[in-house]
Amino acid sequence: MRWVRLNRNQYKLALITGASSGLGLALAKALSSQCESLLLSSRTPCQPLPNAKWIECDLAKTRAPLLEVIQTQVPDLLINNAGFTTYGDCLDEFSSQKEIFTVNAEAPFELALEAARALKEKKKKGTILNIGSAASFFPFPAMAVYSASKAFLASFSQSLDEEMKPYGVRSLVALPGQIATPFAMRAAHNPHLKQPPCSMPIETAVRLLLRQLEQQTPYAVIDWKIRLATLLSHLAPRTFLANRFRKNLLSRKNPKDQ
Repeated sequence: MRWVRLNRNQYKLALITGASSGLGLALAKALSSQCESLLLSSRTPCQPLPNAKWIECDLAKTRAPLLEVIQTQVPDLLINNAGFTTYGDCLDEFSSQKEIFTVNAEAPFELALEAARALKEKKKKGTILNIGSAASFFPFPAMAVYSASKAFLASFSQSLDEEMKPYGVRSLVALPGQIATPFAMRAAHNPHLKQPPCSMPIETAVRLLLRQLEQQTPYAVIDWKIRLATLLSHLAPRTFLANRFRKNLLSRKNPKDQ
């Protein structure tokens, strides 16, 4: 796969969270030849890559190792990619709701602010790319905290971008739809769940995200199908959409969990 080359922004040190699998790992592979050094963060070991160092960090419990790295090494590219959810109503999945909000909202919020502060103090240009979700556009019963946390991240990212532009620091947010990764299978606790036919190939997602970095686009819904669905959704009652989404997500769950 030929990736988009970051001709305009040659980053020296990139920090990517959630880099052990899925989209995070694919981004790490694509950037390994375009950055001088990579810092890859995850709960479990990352695949060895040239010029990459792994930092063990469970974002649901602590951000301290990554905050220290940001303060001392000041990466000029931060990709807040880590995120997860579980399918189920809030009260049925009550024990996991705080962790979902922490990983998807609190952690990227804290890391982005620290990265922006460090870059500003060092008078360095840099970019923060927050991976949001198209789920933030809609009411999403059975995935309520995830969609709400991504809505927060999208709003915060845009405001931070306007505040940091004068200092040469950009805060971008990408809002993909479903990508062909293990994300949905893990959320459903269903190892037999098949990828929906509408899932975006991971290579396409990475290419579009690199293009967003190259063009420094502050807000990007990277899947044309999602852009179309968002426009058409205004024709349907919100309660109708919410019920359809809930039924679809619950149908994905492992029958043993239902």
